[in-house]
Amino acid sequence: MTKPGLGFISFLAFLGILLTTSGGFAATQTWRATEGKITLSLDSTHLENLGMTIEEVRTTASASRLRQHVMEPPLYSFRMSPGPPLEFETRNGGFHRFQNGTAALSFDGGLAFRTFHPRTKAALTPLSLFDFAIEVDPDAERDVVRIVSRDSGLPVPLEVRSTAIRFTWNTGELAIMMGDLLISKAWADLLEQPYLAGQWIGVFDLELAAKPATGEAIAPEPPAEGRGDPPDLDVTLGELYGITSQGHIGTHPTGTAGLSAATTSCNTGNVRVPWDAPMAETHPLIGLALFRIDSDGILEMIGQNWLKHGFLALANDQCNLGCEGCGGNVLCIGCSDTYSAGNNGSRHYLGPRWEVNPFTAEWEACGSHFD
Repeated sequence: MTKPGLGFISFLAFLGILLTTSGGFAATQTWRATEGKITLSLDSTHLENLGMTIEEVRTTASASRLRQHVMEPPLYSFRMSPGPPLEFETRNGGFHRFQNGTAALSFDGGLAFRTFHPRTKAALTPLSLFDFAIEVDPDAERDVVRIVSRDSGLPVPLEVRSTAIRFTWNTGELAIMMGDLLISKAWADLLEQPYLAGQWIGVFDLELAAKPATGEAIAPEPPAEGRGDPPDLDVTLGELYGITSQGHIGTHPTGTAGLSAATTSCNTGNVRVPWDAPMAETHPLIGLALFRIDSDGILEMIGQNWLKHGFLALANDQCNLGCEGCGGNVLCIGCSDTYSAGNNGSRHYLGPRWEVNPFTAEWEACGSHFD
């Protein structure tokens, strides 16, 4: 058996979803973000398994209460330095797109990693990431965020994958959130340990405070009637990718490995889908399991995880369906919602499979793991 909270793959099972309604498009609005902070959640146990430790940390901010609630400790936060604003456009009160090409955001503080030779266990030169920058590339095919070192002579140790974007119109917060932190190829090559490239070590979260460029903030339209008759609730798996190791029990090469992956959900129907958080019973669940085909052609399941309880819908257009531009507690028509591998493997939102009736798709909050 896999360790509770870890495990992996097959397809998305969305349970306990009810029909809701949908509205149309509204006016667009330009916003400017000039302040913000990054919070990193690093898995110290997994780092040690990879032969690394965190040697030095210089934090310049505190993680918000929300991040402390949904991200696993230890958390490290860094304040954004003064500089040109990041401009973006909203539609119907939800994030639509970034403007003005690639933007660079500078941050104060950082951290250094100590690494060890895989055979001799001798300590190697620490690799640091201090006073770094974040590039936001609106033309990127999937991941819009890149970590950039201010020292061109040093490799960037970390890459960011599977970020999701959320905008909260009444507070002006733009969050590029729940991304996976991976060891970069440049860092792995420098350490002469190429197998480290792409290894997952934690979760990335960026919070930005924005204000409208002109006028007052435009509120989302209230839900209206769905676009189709009859209503068609249809949430599909847009993409499953980025299998990552998030823990190991036992002595290598034996033992049990804990795996996770990133998932993108797409609302291909014509109604908005409830996407509430526990304890509400109208929230989605994601079930992952890993299978293999043996030499006799027999399909064999070799692991499965607990069910990931969804808690927030984004308003991205990764499925190219024309997202209507809203989010929060509903997955709007044409919109996509991505959970990174780190988020899907977070024990904070994992619950046992036996609580869900696989025939009726019912889950009861009262008496549940979360209760």
